[in-house]
Amino acid sequence: MVLWDFDGTLADTWDCGLRVLNEIALRHNLPQVTEVEEARRLSTREFLSKQGISWFQLPMIIREWHAGMKSQMENVNFYPGIVEVLRTLRDQQRVVGILSSNSVENIQICLRHHQAQDLFQFVESSPRLFGKGRAIRKIVKRVSLKESAVLYVGDEVRDVEAAAKAGVDCAAVSWGLHEPAFLNQHSPTHRVDRADQIPLLTPPTRT
Repeated sequence: MVLWDFDGTLADTWDCGLRVLNEIALRHNLPQVTEVEEARRLSTREFLSKQGISWFQLPMIIREWHAGMKSQMENVNFYPGIVEVLRTLRDQQRVVGILSSNSVENIQICLRHHQAQDLFQFVESSPRLFGKGRAIRKIVKRVSLKESAVLYVGDEVRDVEAAAKAGVDCAAVSWGLHEPAFLNQHSPTHRVDRADQIPLLTPPTRT
């Protein structure tokens, strides 16, 4: 199984996502995100602290971000080479799914717009920012695969950490939120600079 993060991994939501986040910050008198390159070198916890977002506020911020992103999803494009890779994985008869912190509704809008629904067997959301590890374990159990037959593809340090917690391999892509050097510090199983490298990393499916 190849399990994908969505924002920053499959789809380039950076510009609209940042714009929505800054609109939320303005409404709640929080600092604007202005140092983009610095943000690419901060963990999620460090970023939340810098922006003054408390754990109490976080669920509200996530809900508002989902709502703000809904109108943007038809304008979101996949990264170069992604669709071709997804078709390759389908032809290889891999189980292919999405596990994202974005909402299922938002992701489905984007998939329908690009007529890409048939490239994924399922789409799931993990709205808790640090709950992906548990979510991955549940998916692995549901599809009756060993952890060694699963690859999680993501663009953030928390994706690397979630894969490690779930006992699955992680491919950290270099085109998303976190800088490659920052990702490397957290020891992903693989570092990926081109989408077409991903099918080469997937082990044979075995139950």
